[in-house]
Amino acid sequence: MGMYAKGAALGQAAASSLTMLAYVYPSRILPQFIEQQVAMGLTTMTETHQTRSVIDALGKLARPLVWRSRYSEGALHITSLLFETLPGIDTNDPAKTVTTLKFYHELFLHVPIIDATQYRLPPSQSGGEDDVDDQLRSSTSMFGDWVMQLLDKLFSIFANQLEIETGGKIELMIATVVKSITDVLFQQMDASIHEEATRKILTFVSNNVIPQALTSVRSLLNSAAVARPSESLSIFIPFLYRKLITLPDNNKKSSSSSSSTNASSSSSSPSGVILTHATESETLWYLTLFSDVLRGANAAVLKYKTEIMNVLQCTLYHKENAKIVKTAGQLLENVLKTLVLTRPLDLRSVPSSFYSSDDFKATHYKTWGDQVNFKSLDVKWHIPNAEEIAFANQLIDTFGQRALTDLERIISHQSASSSAPASAPMKEDGGDDHMDVDTASS
Repeated sequence: MGMYAKGAALGQAAASSLTMLAYVYPSRILPQFIEQQVAMGLTTMTETHQTRSVIDALGKLARPLVWRSRYSEGALHITSLLFETLPGIDTNDPAKTVTTLKFYHELFLHVPIIDATQYRLPPSQSGGEDDVDDQLRSSTSMFGDWVMQLLDKLFSIFANQLEIETGGKIELMIATVVKSITDVLFQQMDASIHEEATRKILTFVSNNVIPQALTSVRSLLNSAAVARPSESLSIFIPFLYRKLITLPDNNKKSSSSSSSTNASSSSSSPSGVILTHATESETLWYLTLFSDVLRGANAAVLKYKTEIMNVLQCTLYHKENAKIVKTAGQLLENVLKTLVLTRPLDLRSVPSSFYSSDDFKATHYKTWGDQVNFKSLDVKWHIPNAEEIAFANQLIDTFGQRALTDLERIISHQSASSSAPASAPMKEDGGDDHMDVDTASS
C-alpha cells in the first residue's frame, strides 16, 4: 500500500520495488497486482490519487507485463488496460493525464501497433497456435479502435489547453509528453492504422484553429509525417496549401472580398499566387502546421517543391506582419535541415527489415518485450541525394542571397549614418551667443 502514499518519495520507492520484483518473479507478482490493485485503482471514483498511482506503476511494469519470453500470460491484459486507462486523460486533471500518456509511451516502446489478424500466418505456424497466442492475435484487432479513441481524448485536451506562457510548467509538460507519445505511436503503427489516424487528424485541424494548443498539434502532425513521409504529406500538404495560397484564377474573386484586417492583404509571389485572405491567427496556424509537416520528411518534400517555393515567396517577405515572416523563416530552416541533415529514418522497436515483413506482422505478439540484438541492428539513415542538395541550393540562392543583400544594405546605411558629421545645436530665439558658449564650457 506504500504505492498510494501521499508522499511522492515513498510512492515512487514502492512502485520501483514492485517493478524489480516483477522482473524477478513475474508470474507471482503481476497477476496479484492486476487483479487487486489495478482493478481497485482504475474504478475508484473518490480516491483519484490511487488511479494516478496505479497508472504510474503500470508504466514502470510495462516491459515485464508484455515480455512474452518471461511471462507469456501477462500480455493478455494489455488490450483491456489500454481502454480502461483512457479516462485517465482528463482535461480537469493534468497530472493524471501526463501519467497516463507516459504509461502508453513505455508500453508501446515494446509493442507494435499492428492488427495481426489482417495478415496470414506463415506456413510454419499454419497448424495453429496455443490459446494465449490465439487470444493475443485476436486482441490486436482492437488497436485501431483504441488509437482513434486516444486521438479523440487528445483533441479534447487541445481544445481546453492554455497557452504555455499562461499555464506554466504543467502545459509545457503536457506538450512535451504529447510529442514523446505520438512519436512512438506513429512509428509503431501499421500502414492502415496510420492512414486512418492521419485522416482523423486532418479532419481535426481543418475544423479547428486553436493557437494556444499549436505546440501540441504541430507535434502530432510532425510525428505522423516523420513515421511515413510520403503517405502523410499526400494527405496534409494539399489541404494546408489550399488554406494558405490562392491560385491566380481565384485572385480576382478573392481580392473582392478582402479587408484591411486580413494578414495576407499584401503578399504575393512572382508566380502570381497570393496568400488567402485569412485572419492572422488562421495564417499562423496553417503556416506553422505546413512547416512542421515538412520537418524531417526527407526526400518526400521534393514532390512539393512548387508549393514550398510559393508559400515562402508569399510569407517570407510579408510587409505587414512580423510574426508571419518569423514563421516563414522557420519553414525555410525546417526544409533545409530536412534536405541536408543525416539522421536515422525510424525509431521502431524492431529493425526495419523485420517490421516490413508480413510474417512478423502476423506474429509480432510473440516478440513483445524481447531485447533487440544490437549486433544485428540494421539502421537506415537519411543521406542527402543529388536532387535534395540541388533543391537546398535553389532555396539558398532564392532566399539566402536576398537576405544577405538586405543585410549589407542595412549595414552600409548604418555606417553612412554614423560617419556623417553631427549638426550644431540650434540656439533659442533671442538667446545670447556668449551665454551659450559659457554655459557649454562650464
